[in-house]
Amino acid sequence: MHALDAAAGPARCAGIPWGPGRDQSVLGALALSANGRELGVGATGGHASFTVDTKTYRVTAVRGGMRHEFPWWALLAPGALAVALVTAALRRLGRRALRPLATTAPK
Repeated sequence: MHALDAAAGPARCAGIPWGPGRDQSVLGALALSANGRELGVGATGGHASFTVDTKTYRVTAVRGGMRHEFPWWALLAPGALAVALVTAALRRLGRRALRPLATTAPK
Protein backbone atom coordinates (compact mmCIF):
# COMPACT_ATOMS: atom_id res chain seq x y z
CA MET A 1 0.00 0.00 0.00
CA HIS A 2 1.41 3.37 -0.96
CA ALA A 3 0.62 6.67 0.72
CA LEU A 4 1.57 10.08 -0.60
CA ASP A 5 1.54 13.12 1.65
CA ALA A 6 0.58 15.77 -0.90
CA ALA A 7 1.22 18.63 1.55
CA ALA A 8 4.67 17.59 2.83
CA GLY A 9 5.70 15.56 -0.21
CA PRO A 10 7.09 12.23 1.03
CA ALA A 11 5.69 8.93 -0.15
CA ARG A 12 5.47 5.99 2.24
CA CYS A 13 4.93 2.30 1.68
CA ALA A 14 3.17 -0.10 4.04
CA GLY A 15 3.54 -3.80 3.26
CA ILE A 16 0.36 -5.84 3.70
CA PRO A 17 1.26 -9.51 4.31
CA TRP A 18 -1.21 -11.13 1.93
CA GLY A 19 -0.53 -14.77 1.17
CA PRO A 20 -0.49 -16.25 -2.33
CA GLY A 21 -3.75 -17.64 -3.59
CA ARG A 22 -5.88 -15.38 -1.38
CA ASP A 23 -8.50 -13.21 -3.04
CA GLN A 24 -6.95 -9.78 -3.42
CA SER A 25 -10.16 -8.03 -4.41
CA VAL A 26 -10.99 -7.35 -0.74
CA LEU A 27 -7.81 -5.30 -0.40
CA GLY A 28 -9.66 -2.50 -2.18
CA ALA A 29 -12.16 -2.39 0.67
CA LEU A 30 -10.84 0.36 2.93
CA ALA A 31 -12.40 1.98 5.98
CA LEU A 32 -11.00 5.01 7.79
CA SER A 33 -11.66 5.18 11.53
CA ALA A 34 -13.76 8.05 12.85
CA ASN A 35 -10.71 9.81 14.30
CA GLY A 36 -8.65 9.23 11.14
CA ARG A 37 -5.94 7.41 13.09
CA GLU A 38 -6.41 3.94 11.52
CA LEU A 39 -7.18 2.66 8.07
CA GLY A 40 -8.88 -0.73 7.93
CA VAL A 41 -7.74 -2.84 4.98
CA GLY A 42 -9.87 -5.66 3.63
CA ALA A 43 -12.82 -4.19 5.55
CA THR A 44 -15.74 -6.34 4.46
CA GLY A 45 -18.81 -6.95 6.58
CA GLY A 46 -17.53 -4.59 9.26
CA HIS A 47 -14.33 -6.60 9.86
CA ALA A 48 -10.89 -5.59 8.64
CA SER A 49 -8.02 -7.99 8.00
CA PHE A 50 -5.38 -5.41 8.82
CA THR A 51 -5.18 -1.92 10.22
CA VAL A 52 -2.63 0.68 9.18
CA ASP A 53 -1.73 3.46 11.59
CA THR A 54 -2.03 6.65 9.52
CA LYS A 55 0.81 8.39 11.41
CA THR A 56 3.41 5.62 11.68
CA TYR A 57 2.25 3.37 8.79
CA ARG A 58 2.53 0.38 11.10
CA VAL A 59 0.50 -2.59 9.83
CA THR A 60 -1.29 -4.74 12.40
CA ALA A 61 -3.14 -7.96 11.67
CA VAL A 62 -6.62 -7.91 13.14
CA ARG A 63 -7.42 -10.99 15.17
CA GLY A 64 -10.30 -12.76 13.48
CA GLY A 65 -10.08 -10.54 10.42
CA MET A 66 -11.96 -11.66 7.32
CA ARG A 67 -13.97 -14.01 9.46
CA HIS A 68 -17.66 -13.46 9.60
CA GLU A 69 -18.80 -14.34 13.08
CA PHE A 70 -22.19 -16.00 13.39
CA PRO A 71 -24.53 -13.80 15.47
CA TRP A 72 -25.23 -16.32 18.24
CA TRP A 73 -27.17 -13.72 20.17
CA ALA A 74 -29.81 -13.87 17.41
CA LEU A 75 -30.49 -17.50 18.37
CA LEU A 76 -30.07 -17.15 22.13
CA ALA A 77 -32.29 -14.11 22.67
CA PRO A 78 -35.52 -15.65 21.30
CA GLY A 79 -34.78 -18.90 23.17
CA ALA A 80 -34.31 -17.03 26.46
CA LEU A 81 -37.53 -15.14 25.84
CA ALA A 82 -39.40 -18.39 25.17
CA VAL A 83 -38.06 -19.94 28.40
CA ALA A 84 -39.10 -16.85 30.37
CA LEU A 85 -42.62 -16.92 28.89
CA VAL A 86 -43.08 -20.65 29.54
CA THR A 87 -41.81 -20.27 33.11
CA ALA A 88 -44.20 -17.38 33.77
CA ALA A 89 -47.12 -19.34 32.28
CA LEU A 90 -46.33 -22.42 34.40
CA ARG A 91 -46.10 -20.35 37.57
CA ARG A 92 -49.42 -18.72 36.83
CA LEU A 93 -51.06 -22.10 36.18
CA GLY A 94 -49.48 -23.51 39.33
CA ARG A 95 -50.94 -20.76 41.48
CA ARG A 96 -54.39 -21.44 40.10
CA ALA A 97 -54.06 -25.17 40.76
CA LEU A 98 -53.13 -24.58 44.40
CA ARG A 99 -56.18 -22.45 45.19
CA PRO A 100 -58.79 -24.24 47.27
CA LEU A 101 -61.92 -25.11 45.41
CA ALA A 102 -65.09 -23.42 46.48
CA THR A 103 -67.30 -26.16 47.85
CA THR A 104 -70.62 -26.03 49.50
CA ALA A 105 -71.08 -27.88 52.75
CA PRO A 106 -73.81 -30.54 52.73
CA LYS A 107 -76.93 -29.67 54.68
